[in-house]
Amino acid sequence: MRNYRKGLLRGDMLGALTAWALIVPESVAYAQFAGVPPQNAFYAAPVALLVYALFGRRSNFLIIGATSAAAVLSAATVSDISGDTKDAVGLSAALAVIVGVVLLVAGLARLGFITNFLAEPALVGFLFGMALTIVVRQGAKLAGVSSGDGNFLERLWTLLSKAPDWSLATLAAGAASLTLLFLLERFVPRLPAALIVLVLGLVLSAALGLKDHGVDIVGKIPSAVPVPHLPGIPAENWIALAAGALGVALVVFAEAFSIANRFAREHGQEVDADREMTAVGLSNIAVGLVRGFVVSGSASRSAAATGAGGRTPMVSLIAAALILLTGAFLTPLFTDLPEPVLGAIVIVAVRGFMRVANCGATRPTTGAVCGWPSPY
Repeated sequence: MRNYRKGLLRGDMLGALTAWALIVPESVAYAQFAGVPPQNAFYAAPVALLVYALFGRRSNFLIIGATSAAAVLSAATVSDISGDTKDAVGLSAALAVIVGVVLLVAGLARLGFITNFLAEPALVGFLFGMALTIVVRQGAKLAGVSSGDGNFLERLWTLLSKAPDWSLATLAAGAASLTLLFLLERFVPRLPAALIVLVLGLVLSAALGLKDHGVDIVGKIPSAVPVPHLPGIPAENWIALAAGALGVALVVFAEAFSIANRFAREHGQEVDADREMTAVGLSNIAVGLVRGFVVSGSASRSAAATGAGGRTPMVSLIAAALILLTGAFLTPLFTDLPEPVLGAIVIVAVRGFMRVANCGATRPTTGAVCGWPSPY
């Protein structure tokens, strides 16, 4: 805070508002993936942001929180222990604590050197594949159908096979959102396009009653604030979770580091892998102690916040405060948010991860990686 430049506050504030607008509805969806109640997403989100901002200081652009990969891995690991939904909250929280301890110990032991074995093309491929998966899932929101389960190709086939069921009203809302996002980005890049489109979507949805025309909306989000709470599961369950936690920890770190490293290199910076391990580990421990579930770096939110002007960890601090206020008082604001608007914002945000021309060439003068110009 002592060294913070006030000139960055406007961009960081816009980045935080954009991240907040995505975190609230997305976290609720990821809580469903993880098999826990929606309010648990609000327990986890501000705590993860705050802890990472304090301890991941060398990574200026990463937004940490619930992600689809982390949520799915958490659900799979927990379901191996118990299929009872009543046990999911405690088991998910315990898994987050174990994953956090694994990463914390690895970071303190300076095992970040394992990132040297993550070749640049592999990281590019990881991000590219993650972006494809995100796009097809969000594309289903633009069509008003479900993309089902499975990998990218399976989801894409499910989406295309449901073409007769696509909602025209939903497609129109999604297409309008995409068009407006591209126009704003092209002609008035200094304006927070994602935030403008989201606000317009909320206003028009409420005014026109889009729900009555078949457009899916986010719906009611329960209010909640995080409070300390031990997982409270038997000792044998802690032991049973440990084996699966090692694999989860590896994927969580690979996801977070690849995203943080991508943005850092685009802006001529460098990420400390040991520090990243420690920060992500502490974030997961803290989340587990407030009944949350495993968190990682979010590609879509990081891209959206950076695109809106966010440049420092202040984005995470402001977003954490906004989410705390939202969890306590403001969840009704998002009730009428159309799902296709949210999908369009995410698709535009992650498209930069699919620019892979001349991969292998790094341009130090521009900060571009694999020959990509920065999309922002």
